[in-house]
Amino acid sequence: LILDPNHKIIRANQSVLDLTQKSMEELKELKCHDVFHNNNKPAPHCPMQTMKLSGSLEKQDMEMEALGRTFIVSCTPVFQSDGELKHVIHIATDITKRKEAQQQIKSELKEKEILLQEVHHRVKNNMQIIASLFKLQLNHESKQDVDKILKENMGRVYAMASIHESLYQSERLSEISFDSYLRKLSLMLLNTFSKAPEAIKFQIETPGLSLGIDKANPLALVLNELISNSIKYAFPEQQKGTISIISSIKNDLVELLIEDNGIGMPDSFDWENPNTLGLKLVKSIVEGQLEGSVSFTCTKGTQFRITFNL
Repeated sequence: LILDPNHKIIRANQSVLDLTQKSMEELKELKCHDVFHNNNKPAPHCPMQTMKLSGSLEKQDMEMEALGRTFIVSCTPVFQSDGELKHVIHIATDITKRKEAQQQIKSELKEKEILLQEVHHRVKNNMQIIASLFKLQLNHESKQDVDKILKENMGRVYAMASIHESLYQSERLSEISFDSYLRKLSLMLLNTFSKAPEAIKFQIETPGLSLGIDKANPLALVLNELISNSIKYAFPEQQKGTISIISSIKNDLVELLIEDNGIGMPDSFDWENPNTLGLKLVKSIVEGQLEGSVSFTCTKGTQFRITFNL
């Protein structure tokens, strides 16, 4: 645009006409702040105001409220021979998309920064958890069961490590898609603990289950215990069977069903006071870290139902 010293529009190019949906005749009756700011006085930090004081070109990023867009606005003075201000060349360059991209980058960088801090914190905690798991199991099992201790703790370490791997592969760094994670974990546990992996099938139905790392890590340990127990004990003598993991989400409440169609638990099994470290961990983690509940039934096979709030 070309403006007079009082901000009134003298001329405007076709881009201004297209942007404002006004004719040249309509614009000539208006001042620039009428058109671009829906205001009867210059906007705060108006570069034309500062240009009048400095007598030279001034530039400023400005939100143009009337158009809902952001521009770099430059105002260049044109003087008469006597030094009086004749008019002002006002150029506005639309930078809305650039600003939006910058804001998106800032947001993503902030998210990554927070995530890195969280990951460092979690890794330190996970190292402490691993040490504690070995200590607990050494106190719980016979010293001769070294192979069993190593295998079971290998599964627990993998369950936690895979959470971080899934996090790095996730489109959103703040949450993990649990469906693909469960398929990898189940396959690893099957190959580790089953003498006949081809005999056991998995039915995994957890669409839309995405969790932040604070929920994903403890849930991974719980699922590791329950899935590996089914693989090891539900199907003796290479019996065929199915292990199902099914989730539902309603009003931010997650319900997760882990069940098998194996031989079930012995009559002497007491869920309220389990005698294995794995099931003690399940109860402790669900009720403590997930602040949820876990129930057990044994009809055709075993069923564990876990509920917690997202």
